Amino acid sequence: MIETLRNKEILWPRCDRPYKWSDADNRFIACSPTEEKAAYELNVVLNEADAKDLAGKMRSTFAAERKPDWKDWAVKSLTDVFKKDETGHYIVKLRKRTYEDANSKPPSHWMPNGSAAVEGYQLTSGSKANLQVFIKPWSYAGKVGVSLRPLHIQLIEIAERQDRANVNPFASEIKTDNPFTEQPTPPAPQPAGDPFGPSDGGVIDDEIPF
Repeated sequence: MIETLRNKEILWPRCDRPYKWSDADNRFIACSPTEEKAAYELNVVLNEADAKDLAGKMRSTFAAERKPDWKDWAVKSLTDVFKKDETGHYIVKLRKRTYEDANSKPPSHWMPNGSAAVEGYQLTSGSKANLQVFIKPWSYAGKVGVSLRPLHIQLIEIAERQDRANVNPFASEIKTDNPFTEQPTPPAPQPAGDPFGPSDGGVIDDEIPF
């Protein structure tokens, strides 16, 4: 199932290229797509109503695609699925693994004017965007879950970058395959800072090689 999230704030994006957690560096580091656990990641902020709606669609997608030998996806509350911050909002991690494929590509990025972002464009935390997300249930080694994979990202409002080194310019070529057509008014900003480190941010992790 593909779900569109509109006018959502992006936090701690790492989707210009693959990244993985480094215990030695105590942070995420850029890496080759062929490395184990390399992934493209970003977080989005949802209010309670939107979090309930997304969790409901995750549950219904799991039910629709569940195989006879799968366990039940036994989640009882929103905090079993997403992290809740001090403001009462929910932080949802979107994650697309490379599965060690050298040809793996990041989610497509689109600028506010509808043009495609240049290759390697780096999103800034606090930016607002529309996002298309692939909801994918899985079962592996006796565990089940539902992953949320980012497919397309259309920026609505670009937050100022703290470190302006290596900032890519906007692309000039307008493409016709932009999957987004609406740009509603963006929401109020949320707090910065990534408190979750190497964890999955509350979303059931996708470790399954399908």
